[in-house]
Amino acid sequence: MLFVRIKNKIKFLLKQILAFFIVSFYKPEKWYLVAYKSTRFIAMLETQFIPSRRPLFGLNHATLLNTILSLMTRRKIPFPIPVRAHGLEIFERARPNGVILCSLHIPLCKVALRRLIENGFHPDLAITHHRNKNTSIAVWGITDVIPAIKAGPVVFFKAKTILNQGKCLLALADPVFGADISPNLFF
Repeated sequence: MLFVRIKNKIKFLLKQILAFFIVSFYKPEKWYLVAYKSTRFIAMLETQFIPSRRPLFGLNHATLLNTILSLMTRRKIPFPIPVRAHGLEIFERARPNGVILCSLHIPLCKVALRRLIENGFHPDLAITHHRNKNTSIAVWGITDVIPAIKAGPVVFFKAKTILNQGKCLLALADPVFGADISPNLFF
C-alpha cells in the first residue's frame, strides 16, 4: 500500500514537471499541441514497456492529457484547445424550464464543457459529489469557472430555483474519475 502511494506521488510529480515545462517554454497557443503530443508519447512508451496496458492506450492517453490540461489551467492563462463539435444547435432553443447537463468525471469531459461555454451555453451552477466543499469548477483552458455546491438535502431547492428561471445546471454524478456513481444527482 505504501509503495502504491509513493508510486502515485512520483507519477503526479512527473506530471507537474511536464506541465511546468510546457507553460514555461512555450507560448499559450502551443500548450495544447505540446501537451497532446507529449502525453501521447508517454502513453505509447507505457504500452511498450507494460504489454498488459496496450488495450488501455486511449484511456491512458486521455487521462494523462486531462491531468496536464488541469495543471496548465491552474496558471490562470487561457489557451486554445481545438475541438470539433456537431449538433450544438440543440442548445440554442429557448428552454423555459431550464436544462440539466449530467456527466461523469470522464477524462476530457471539461473540454466538451468548454466548447459549450464558448458557444454561449454557460451552466449557472454545478452540483458535485466531491468530498471537499467545492466553490467552483474550473474548465480546461479558460479562466471562467462554474460556481459549484456539494450535493445534499438543500441542493434540490437551489436546483429547482435555477431551473424555474430557465437556466442551466451541471450535475456531476461521481466525485472523481473511477468512483461509484450516485443514483441520485442531488443527494
